[in-house]
Amino acid sequence: MYTQLLEGIVKYSKLGDILIQGDFNAYTNTMPDFIVNDEKSHSSNDDVFYKFDNSLPRNNLDCKRVNNSGKHLLNMCKESGLRILNGQTTCDLFGRPTCITYHAYNGCSLVDYSIVSNELLSSVGFFKVHEFTALSNHCPMVCGILSNTVNNCIFSSKLDNLPGKYIWSDEAIELYKTNIQSKNIKDKFNNFIQKDFGEVNKMVGEFNSILIETANMSTKFIKRGKPKRDKSNKTRKKP
Repeated sequence: MYTQLLEGIVKYSKLGDILIQGDFNAYTNTMPDFIVNDEKSHSSNDDVFYKFDNSLPRNNLDCKRVNNSGKHLLNMCKESGLRILNGQTTCDLFGRPTCITYHAYNGCSLVDYSIVSNELLSSVGFFKVHEFTALSNHCPMVCGILSNTVNNCIFSSKLDNLPGKYIWSDEAIELYKTNIQSKNIKDKFNNFIQKDFGEVNKMVGEFNSILIETANMSTKFIKRGKPKRDKSNKTRKKP
């Protein structure tokens, strides 16, 4: 898996920065995802394009030993210049567990990661591991990326004024329940179901008209008046 993943990283890194997020089934403890003392070991390097690894220690509340998948993940980060966000980013400075593992001694593990290109680190606003939900034994994770783009598009649309509102008292609500069960309204709903409209707008329009008719039978409709002009800005005439 990591061989294919590394091939994809090499391919897509030519197009821009990389962000990978998901379940790697990897225990990494606090082992470095960077080359330790990289600058010292390459002090005499003639390659002016070589980028030294930054020393960015991580925290991890999961203290289990590094497994094989964890070793592959850490090596992949070192080879490709990627950095793990867990345990060193705003909103997750301690490396919260991300998965419930019933076979583990403490019942939880950190196996889900967000990994980004080293160049993308300065644009990461936050990384957060949310609470467990009933939908999965893995926590939802969110990564926020800051953008420098400016949206110059201005969307202007004319909105229709609200037509008004119905006065829904307890009595009106009960009357509406009675009216919607009346023979007249039931017949209209039956005709509605059997009718072929051909398009959605016509179907929605007729359905709404049945509901509006029932509402008009049940309570009072108050039309919205014209907005009052602000008289505070008017200049007073001199006597």
